Amino acid sequence: MKKSARPGRASIGIDIGGTKSLYALFDERFEVLAEEKLPSHPKKGALRAFEKAHVRAVKALLREAKRLGLKVQVVGAGVAGRVDLREGVIEFAPSLTFLDGYPLRRRLAKLTGARVFVCNDVHSGLYGEFQLGSVPAM
Repeated sequence: MKKSARPGRASIGIDIGGTKSLYALFDERFEVLAEEKLPSHPKKGALRAFEKAHVRAVKALLREAKRLGLKVQVVGAGVAGRVDLREGVIEFAPSLTFLDGYPLRRRLAKLTGARVFVCNDVHSGLYGEFQLGSVPAM
């Protein structure tokens, strides 16, 4: 984890995939400052267990941002499924059916106080590569 972040703005990126979910805190230069990883499909509890782990991961990143003197202003989430872009609702997630109809944008906005954008995970990945270029594999 980097400790040399300058005071300023931060963002959170979330990738909710069919098997795992990745959460990352970024500074203004899109350097990763902190990460959280959890299984997308909990062994028990479905939606309730997912929400609990999801909230815990986001709050951990918000705490880290605060500790670094940063304010999270934007949250972007990519989801393995079809998303209503206007509302930020997961319409259909084939491998995560318990998330069908889940109002992800509204829940993230309430949790973070930030602007939130939710879309399909492949679309978000393509857009990121278009904007920032690809990162060589390590």
